[in-house]
Amino acid sequence: MLEIDEQTFIPQVNLFTSKVVLRLLRFRLVDEFNRAILRAAEAFRPDIFIAFKGNYILASTLKLLSIRGIPLYNYFPDTFAFN
Repeated sequence: MLEIDEQTFIPQVNLFTSKVVLRLLRFRLVDEFNRAILRAAEAFRPDIFIAFKGNYILASTLKLLSIRGIPLYNYFPDTFAFN
């Protein structure tokens, strides 16, 4: 198992100025996150790709993983349905 945490690439911030900077850099950070996923998949060769919520994972990344023959699974807990 190999974990790539989105918060390593796209941090959670509270200060207004930090939010502004993050918004300006978001495209680049998301791109870097997706490239890290593809690099890890190339090196690790997983039997399955499991995403928890799948935030910031681009459709193009999923397409490339699928083309490589890696089954995709996204787990998104829907706690509202159980209340």
